[in-house]
Amino acid sequence: MLARLIAIAINTRNAPQVHPAFVKVITNLCADEARILEYFLKDEPLSLVNLRWDYNSDSGKQGGKEVLQNFSHLALYAQCQHPQFCATYIDNLCRLGLLEIPPFYQYLDDAYAEIEADPLIRSLVADIESSQERMATIERKGLRITTMGKQFIQTCLQ
Repeated sequence: MLARLIAIAINTRNAPQVHPAFVKVITNLCADEARILEYFLKDEPLSLVNLRWDYNSDSGKQGGKEVLQNFSHLALYAQCQHPQFCATYIDNLCRLGLLEIPPFYQYLDDAYAEIEADPLIRSLVADIESSQERMATIERKGLRITTMGKQFIQTCLQ
C-alpha cells in the first residue's frame, strides 16, 4: 500500500487524491483491516448489534452490562484470518476515520435477521434470560464508510 501511495503522490495529476494522513493510516492497519476495507467496495449495508443485559424493572435492581459490542458477520464476509478480533478492527477503523457508526443509524429489520439468528447471539440471549431478574436487549446499529474512507480505498486499495 505504501509503494502504491508513493507512486500516486509522485504523479502530479493524481497527487491531490493522496491525503497526508494516509501514511499514518497504512502504518496503523493490519491485514484483516485492509480486507474489511476492501469489502466496502461492494457498497452493501453492514449491520451491527450490541447485546446487553439489564435488570427487569420488577427485580428492584437497576443497571446492566454490555455482553457483545459491534457484533457482525463482517469478518466472515471479508474473509478475515482472525475473525474473533472483528470488533477491535471496527473500533480501529473508526478511530482512523475510515468507518463510522452514526448514532441512531440502522437499516431495515431484515438486515439484522442473520445476525440475530447467529448461534452465539441466541446462546447468549438464552443464558441472559435464564435468570428471572435479567432481560436481553439487542441494540441495532449500522456501519458505513466515511468520505475519507472512500478516498483511502480508491487511492490505496483499488
